[in-house]
Amino acid sequence: RVQQLLEEAAAAGPFRVRFRQPVRLEDAFGSDKAAFEARSIIYRQKSESYEPPGHMDMVYGYVVRFRGFQYTAFQFFREADNSFILGAVLPKHGKGRILFHNDASIKYDGHETAIPLHSESARFLGSMVPNFLGTTFTMHDYRVDNPTSTRKRVHHELGCAIYQTNMLGRVPNTLTAVLPRWDPEQGLRGQPQSLSERFQRGNKKRLSANLNVIQRLNAQRGDEYVAVELDEQEDLLTFETKKPSWNEELQAWTLNFNGRVKLASKKNFMLVPNSKNEAMDEEFGADTVCLRFGKVQKDRFSLDFRHPISPFQAFALALTTFSNKLVVT
Repeated sequence: RVQQLLEEAAAAGPFRVRFRQPVRLEDAFGSDKAAFEARSIIYRQKSESYEPPGHMDMVYGYVVRFRGFQYTAFQFFREADNSFILGAVLPKHGKGRILFHNDASIKYDGHETAIPLHSESARFLGSMVPNFLGTTFTMHDYRVDNPTSTRKRVHHELGCAIYQTNMLGRVPNTLTAVLPRWDPEQGLRGQPQSLSERFQRGNKKRLSANLNVIQRLNAQRGDEYVAVELDEQEDLLTFETKKPSWNEELQAWTLNFNGRVKLASKKNFMLVPNSKNEAMDEEFGADTVCLRFGKVQKDRFSLDFRHPISPFQAFALALTTFSNKLVVT
């Protein structure tokens, strides 16, 4: 009977599984196999926001901010038809995790309690958690209801944003985005290590790539060194903020946003492939703008992105600019 219901639901098209109270799928469906099938369907539905566009053209969008008493809500729309893509809720003081959801009704009264934080919730799409200094932001999908737990054996991370320390604010902020290459099967299984750990390990390997053969042998890297190095380069996508130029006449840092940004703001930025990663330059093109975010009005911002960045990742990277950072201006 469970199999029949699942087949009928799949044939009917997109749908949501809703429960009045949080409940284990094994209890709801009566068997582990049926629960696994239900989880697969829930993942396929929610992963639509995790999947990058199937083309290389820029997707034009905008973000609207709603300032509430305790929380600030954000909504991300596609500009072509003003369709709602996803929303987010951030504590008004700018500290703490950001919750992502698919409920267009959450605006000025946005609150954490409006988003059930469990994997079977129809609304909850994921979260983003900063570290204490506000220099690293980790994106988790909907299966991580307690992202600060140190007992995670499997990671379900959608990306990581790393800011360089910039306390004086004399130069624009520098952001590095580390994203996993989209793979629906791997996304369903999860990752054995966090993205930040893999990125740091990859950086160490790239630094050691300049060692001569004798030094590599002394370091006992051998074939394992080459295999892991290639795997890290292919699996992780890294982007960096496009560097602005100093305008003597204006006495300010400037960037060409092609008319998509109207107001000056430290939140404005663009992401291009990491210049130190040759594989990224070859695949996507050096200086190709893959994400563009900037202020248009007081509470409206343009947000454009292209493959290989997904709507969720683009939205999350933009929202890092609204979070308080202790060592970043």
